[in-house]
Amino acid sequence: MRKTILTGLLGLILFSCSKEIEKPIACLNAPSKAFAGEQIDLISCSANAEFISIWTGDTTHVYELRNDTLMVDKRGNIIENTGFDITTTQQMKYSYKEAGTYIITLVASKSEEDGRVLYQSESSHVINILAN
Repeated sequence: MRKTILTGLLGLILFSCSKEIEKPIACLNAPSKAFAGEQIDLISCSANAEFISIWTGDTTHVYELRNDTLMVDKRGNIIENTGFDITTTQQMKYSYKEAGTYIITLVASKSEEDGRVLYQSESSHVINILAN
């Protein structure tokens, strides 16, 4: 009987010590169209994120190419492909130089306390940039 009670208490203690991590939820507010050269606001409405980055979709900020950190442009120059860290500000202003359709991707990330497991959530938004 005593062994059964101790086993039950041990199970209860272990169950109560395991803490469920709230996974991040990515959310992005951005306009659907703007003019080239016009400054726009990109705002995160994400929840439970420790790190937030925005990839604007234009040259050197393409999320689909995030693993290709170095790229070569049309002139043969080596350029870096990166996102913008907006963890602190939760927003940024941005201006597209050229007309076109771009995919903006916001990535909300979170890790466990020991840093081993990383959870990510992504939110993408299409923006049409019109010529002036």
